[in-house]
Amino acid sequence: MKAELENVNAQNNTLKSNINKLETEKSELSRKLADALLYQSDNFVIYGSRGKTTEKLTFRAFWTKKLTLNFDVPQNLTDVVSFKITTPSGKTETPATADLTWKVISNPNNYTASLSPVSGEFEASRQVAMTYAPKDKEKFEKGEYKIQLFCNNINIGNCRVRFK
Repeated sequence: MKAELENVNAQNNTLKSNINKLETEKSELSRKLADALLYQSDNFVIYGSRGKTTEKLTFRAFWTKKLTLNFDVPQNLTDVVSFKITTPSGKTETPATADLTWKVISNPNNYTASLSPVSGEFEASRQVAMTYAPKDKEKFEKGEYKIQLFCNNINIGNCRVRFK
């Protein structure tokens, strides 16, 4: 009976340690899930344009004056979003080295309708607009531009555009 009691106690201790390991793994996974939901981006629109008063869309590098990228981020993402653009020649442009601006577009009339009742929490999003224009009247090069989006040194999205 004593040996059987020791075996059962040993099994109980291993099961308790397994429970503790699973609880720490669960808390780590829930933290990763919360980060993934916070640092997600969606609905990318990227285009090149030209013109001073009205923007005309273009996909020819010679005519393009600026590059515009619009995307959505969660409403509760309040940290600064930064960008890194890699040109076809391999040059890397950041907000510190280029005329790279962005702003958060607020739309108070963004309503959502549903035929069924909404259960749980509804996640609203806000739109961010990024504009890149080369400094000193440089021209855009032919080829593919790669854009990386960062928030707190976490990559939240990538986008590419190719100019003829």
